Amino acid sequence: MKSFHARVDHPSSSTKCYHARVDPPSSPTLMVAPTPSPASASRRAAKSPPTFRPFPAMLVFPNVPLLTFWLFNTGLTRCATSLLAHEARGAQPTCGMGCVLLAVVVLLMVGCVLAIGLVMLCHFRKHHCSASWVVAKVPTKAAEVHDPLLRFWSRVKTETCLRHILRPCQRPRPTERMQGMWAVLRGDQPDQVEPARTERLLAHPFRLLHLAPSDSQDAMQFHLLHRTNGLTLLGLAFSWVTMLIQVLLGVLYGLGTSLQRGGLDGHVQLATIAVIKMGWGVVLITCMPNDDRLASTFLSVQFNLEGVAVLLLLLANLLRHEELMERILALTFVMTLFPVFIPVLLKVYDLIVVNCVVHCCRRKFDWKEVRSKSSGRMFAKVASAVGDTPTVVVEPTAKSMLGGGSPPSGQG
Repeated sequence: MKSFHARVDHPSSSTKCYHARVDPPSSPTLMVAPTPSPASASRRAAKSPPTFRPFPAMLVFPNVPLLTFWLFNTGLTRCATSLLAHEARGAQPTCGMGCVLLAVVVLLMVGCVLAIGLVMLCHFRKHHCSASWVVAKVPTKAAEVHDPLLRFWSRVKTETCLRHILRPCQRPRPTERMQGMWAVLRGDQPDQVEPARTERLLAHPFRLLHLAPSDSQDAMQFHLLHRTNGLTLLGLAFSWVTMLIQVLLGVLYGLGTSLQRGGLDGHVQLATIAVIKMGWGVVLITCMPNDDRLASTFLSVQFNLEGVAVLLLLLANLLRHEELMERILALTFVMTLFPVFIPVLLKVYDLIVVNCVVHCCRRKFDWKEVRSKSSGRMFAKVASAVGDTPTVVVEPTAKSMLGGGSPPSGQG
């Protein structure tokens, strides 16, 4: 301890002395955290268990590779075929042996992917198809059909004189839009129980032929089973056949760059493309391989319009009259634009027409369900603006269309 003297002189008082004491700085105190007991640690672990996340179906092999190939298969095939045709014709400039090998490898990869998809489909049809497809409930009257357009068509063919022309021997049945769905989309299969499903998938991450039905569906639902149905062989192979047609069209487009314009080989190429497109369009409208009957009809119209446009182009090449050729080419251009907007038209129909008819006419509305969906929120804003509270369902649920719940009823 140290002390010092301080003296203060004040003019009006006597002199005073003050003593002060200064303590030396103390050493810093080390704070030691208390060690948690094993009992408290176990209680903390029991309160916050680790979060389990199921393995995403999108990452099940081979979803990502096959989906990527599906997006670029036509372009890859067209470029590889065009390069090989250019080298085979001996045109200048030549690319060399390296480019030829690259084109051959690309075509071999395309063939391998198609072969793998066919093997997976054959395995699925043999072991899992019959147990995995859930058939939609067949409506008994037109009022039970959910889609407005198909409800109108069902009324036309069942309640008018047209039924005697369509089915002279028996009474036509109403047509539902969806033919069914794959069981994995319902999520109630025994082999979908977690965490057994995730552990099973992680144990064999690169397996192509799965033993469990849900695993096999997860491995194909984004490409090979997309928009397919399990009623017929063509319905099961619908996506694979569509991929095969895209590859064939890519080959024909690639050959077209090396063909002489106006020659016989060019005419054969155009005729082949038109036959493939229109033939597939006829198959789509007659066999309905898509699980969505309305989508299959729209696809049929799209392919048929493209086939007609190619036939018009072939006709323009065969004609020698310049003015008539220009008119046909203008009509061909217009016919080529229509198929581009057909998928957009179907989306607009589903988003606006179906929702408006269901909202405003049938009055089957679940407000809590609608608030969780973007289309429902948009319609809720419009309804609140006009002062009307909506009371209808936003969109058809798979459960109601498959017989899991009561189908929507009411007057359309």
